[in-house]
Amino acid sequence: TYYLSNPLRTPFGDTRFGAYGFSGTPSVMFDGTSQYVGGMASGSMYATYQPTVAAKLATSSPVAVTASYKIRGDQVTLVMDATADAAITGSISVHFLVCLDGYHWHPNLVVATLASEAFTPTAAGHTQHIERVFTLDPAWDRSLLNPIVLVQNNTTRAVLQGAVAAPDYEADVTIDCEPNGLDAGWTLSGPYGVITG
Repeated sequence: TYYLSNPLRTPFGDTRFGAYGFSGTPSVMFDGTSQYVGGMASGSMYATYQPTVAAKLATSSPVAVTASYKIRGDQVTLVMDATADAAITGSISVHFLVCLDGYHWHPNLVVATLASEAFTPTAAGHTQHIERVFTLDPAWDRSLLNPIVLVQNNTTRAVLQGAVAAPDYEADVTIDCEPNGLDAGWTLSGPYGVITG
């Protein structure tokens, strides 16, 4: 979700709005190729959008993408790994959107963007690894953080693949037994399992 007015406006959102040729708001774009302008005074646009979404979900992509992020203090490391599943041609970029999910009552509101990068895989099996590091704005609720990665054709504007980055938990843990020298077992449990020592 992009806003076209301050304080939630972003240059990236303005550029995309202009590039897609939207004539008003609200505007919706699916996969960079199917757009709808306008909404309903009441009710839902579900019936209007659903056939397009169903068709897009039934279309295979030539790219597989995974993404994850880690937070250390106020620093976020965003990691993207992509694999081409088929031959890919044209000018293609990877875009990184910093979103807050549920902020200002909107899903995945884009609050910042990171530097885009050329997508390099051109044949099946080719891979690409990209990392971006950014600083959390103190005003952001980090529990809403939901970075998104898009692989998009720069000419047709078709989005070849997208991924929501999954949190990858990381921490330094110091275990100090008292009294010193005590030889006791310990157990750490977390979202990905249990470690003992």
